[in-house]
Amino acid sequence: MSIEVSRSSPRLSTVAQGTVTADGTEQTIIEYTGKASLSGYIDLSNMEDGDTVTVRLYVKIKGEGDYRLYHAETFNGRQEEPALYILPKVTGIAYKVTIQQTRGSYKSFDYLFVKGA
Repeated sequence: MSIEVSRSSPRLSTVAQGTVTADGTEQTIIEYTGKASLSGYIDLSNMEDGDTVTVRLYVKIKGEGDYRLYHAETFNGRQEEPALYILPKVTGIAYKVTIQQTRGSYKSFDYLFVKGA
């Protein structure tokens, strides 16, 4: 792994930060409306053997339209690299990230999402 050093850093602002405690349903971590480039982290370090969690990313293509699934990924058991990084996504209308735990005792998940300037 290499570390990249940059003399200039982009201006970032926090758009969502907190903790969600799983309850078996699909729960919204962030829902952002407007134009932006968003990225973030979800902390999966509380997962244990026997746990299953799915993270979903949705986008809106039209203002009056419904959310469309962009990507879904399922995680099982203890995570070797628990800091899940959500790559920057550009939205012109709306963007949503959800989490759902479907197996194991319900856990809490910290998250942080930022918007690039």
